[in-house]
Amino acid sequence: MKLLSLSINGVNDNITYFDGESLKYFKLERKMQVKIAGYKDYYNGWKRDLKEHWGVEIEDIDKVALMSCNYFCP
Repeated sequence: MKLLSLSINGVNDNITYFDGESLKYFKLERKMQVKIAGYKDYYNGWKRDLKEHWGVEIEDIDKVALMSCNYFCP
């Protein structure tokens, strides 16, 4: 089973991906080389990084866990 965890809240955005054998982690701050980095395009930015870093399309994912205070937290 392929699992994806997203923390997209505009601060320290990150992606964790499990392909059934290994766990992979991506932190946007490391790519951008700035502190407190967040995706400007919440809907597509993480999809581009998922494909760019691990060659994974969203259609390949079985389950997704999402944390985003921009949309769900008061």
